[in-house]
Amino acid sequence: MWLGIITFQLQAQDKEADIRKAMAIYDYETVLLLIEEVEEQTPALWFQKARALRGLNRYKEALQTFQSILDVDPESQQVLLEQAECYKSAGKQQEALINYQTTIQLYPENKYAWLQLVTLLCQMERYAPALEYAEQLLEKDDSNVTLRLLAQCHEGLKQTEAARECYEKIIERSPDDYLAVARLANIHIGHKDIDKAIECTEAYRKSDTLNIHVNRQNALSYCISKDYKTASQRYKVLLSQQDSTFHTCYYSGISFFGDGQFYEAHDVLKKALDQSLNNVNVLYYLAKACSRTSWKQEAVTYMQEAINLSTPADSTLIWLYSGLAECYQKAFRFPEYIETLKQQYTYDPTNHRLLYHIATSYHISLKDEKNAILYLEKFLKTRDLPGNKPEPVPDPDTGGVTLTLENFYNAAENRLKDIRKEQFFREGIPEKSSE
Repeated sequence: MWLGIITFQLQAQDKEADIRKAMAIYDYETVLLLIEEVEEQTPALWFQKARALRGLNRYKEALQTFQSILDVDPESQQVLLEQAECYKSAGKQQEALINYQTTIQLYPENKYAWLQLVTLLCQMERYAPALEYAEQLLEKDDSNVTLRLLAQCHEGLKQTEAARECYEKIIERSPDDYLAVARLANIHIGHKDIDKAIECTEAYRKSDTLNIHVNRQNALSYCISKDYKTASQRYKVLLSQQDSTFHTCYYSGISFFGDGQFYEAHDVLKKALDQSLNNVNVLYYLAKACSRTSWKQEAVTYMQEAINLSTPADSTLIWLYSGLAECYQKAFRFPEYIETLKQQYTYDPTNHRLLYHIATSYHISLKDEKNAILYLEKFLKTRDLPGNKPEPVPDPDTGGVTLTLENFYNAAENRLKDIRKEQFFREGIPEKSSE
């Protein structure tokens, strides 16, 4: 008799050992089969069974099994937490919250339960209760992990100043905490304090120049500050690390364009467009880049798409028609260039300089003296209109030279005189008609 009992016990021990081995290598199917062979089912075996079921994504069965254990031992810390994780995997966030809340009520020193509770509330964008729990946790534990969660709560509630203080405290303790540096830089960028964003990211880069999170914020800061050369260098590192996110492709495109690297700008902006097909900003910069490369006809197509996607009443149309006009000009499609300038003028009727460009295009590009005279005269009639400002205006067609509006009026007068003089010498004095 005793021999039989001993043999049974040894067999049970061997079975449990086999179950532990199968669990260790995540062979959950074998775990379930072995557990079914055990005659005496215990809560310990149910726990292994529930974990195996969860590992196989059989969440409904796993939750039922966890609950069977809690029916026997409702205060089991381990089961409450494992069931909470299973609830999260099954998409039952509210049930998971209840488990975490129950755990911290029963075991207030369980830091893991506190951290998971706050994290889950943040994921659910319930930042107000998350902040309350985070502040309670901070009284027990002021580690960087807790401070980061507290900062996330503040950010979610748009309390960026409080979030900034949390991140600065983390960085003061741990200068190599890249997540805190990246988030702090992002806050500075949001406040348009670009110098501080550059300062904190450059301080981190002294010890690590390859961190992708910090480099994204660093590159973006240089792009926003219009230091396109430095921004381009930073974005090239990101792109070499296979960073093909939309923001990296878009802002690297702007940076390359600003630095005169038009072919590089075209390539990354195309990738950005693939990720955001109807993005007006991407289409605009892609068209501008194309207009400076061999894809000049595509430039017109992209800019036209941007215009078609814009609302007619949107002031963005002024900006887009200006870009489309530039694309037509660089593609030597002067009839379309002139028509686009006319469209732009309908949305920007105080920009009288457009009339001058229409006139000169008729004269120089199309050799159309009649329309050139018509638009030169229209332009000169605006000279004394109220609202005309004598301040200098930048003009891309002058090679970087800044001109005043009066310069354009003087040029229009001289051009008009030249045209009429050419007509006089070419055609002579017109004969008077006889009565």
